[in-house]
Amino acid sequence: MPSDAQFSLSGADRKVFAGTFLLSHMRKEKLTYDVLLPSEVAELGPTLEWLLMKGLVELNKKHHYALTTKGSQRARAFGERYQALLTYFDLFSAVDLESGEFAFARFPDFSSTNAWQKFLSEERWEDLRVPMMEYLGGSAIELVFCQFVQEDRLICGNDFWSVDLLIGSIWDEILSICNSALRQDQLGFMEEGGQQISGETVLSDVREQGFLLLRELNPSDPGIHSNLQAWYPRHGYHNLDLPVPLPGWEKPIWRTPWSLD
Repeated sequence: MPSDAQFSLSGADRKVFAGTFLLSHMRKEKLTYDVLLPSEVAELGPTLEWLLMKGLVELNKKHHYALTTKGSQRARAFGERYQALLTYFDLFSAVDLESGEFAFARFPDFSSTNAWQKFLSEERWEDLRVPMMEYLGGSAIELVFCQFVQEDRLICGNDFWSVDLLIGSIWDEILSICNSALRQDQLGFMEEGGQQISGETVLSDVREQGFLLLRELNPSDPGIHSNLQAWYPRHGYHNLDLPVPLPGWEKPIWRTPWSLD
């Protein structure tokens, strides 16, 4: 595992992620916050004030912070974005680099969550989500943040979530995951004949095989097929029945940094 840190999170980036999460939480739970914040969420003050300046929340007639139309729209846009990121990258979470097998190719074979989790715990699987996201021009930190949102790790069972959102260890944990992940330069290897295969070549092959699998696992999803054919077309394959890409998906969403503007 790498011993040197490659990833860092600026104060500005952390503010965007914290604001994004708070907007999403307010929208999901239909929450408003009294301007005189109770002690258990007092640490949300700086984030709410920042969102107020950006027009994403407003003070309503009850003197509560409430979502504006813009704030609700950005929360909804992030929900769509993080679901898409996980759709395209989750299958890279368990890859056998020696055999070229993807654990998710076997997902339809499992009828119970326990059996599936036991299969995923086999030592042969490597998690390539972070190097793949970086290789494809996206933010690994955002991808891990999205995983935390999906798993409800920012609030569930955490009485101090508002502190964590501002200055807590949750950000250190995200960075630790990114910095301990395999790097592209660690994926290269020497073939038996003496030819050196670069990490970039390995990731290129894994990407092609992974997105082929994603197509196979979602045979009736026009979005996945149209977008992948536009972004990473299959050699010798012509997608004549679907628009390429779908409107608004001219390039992979992970190549456009997330913003609350």
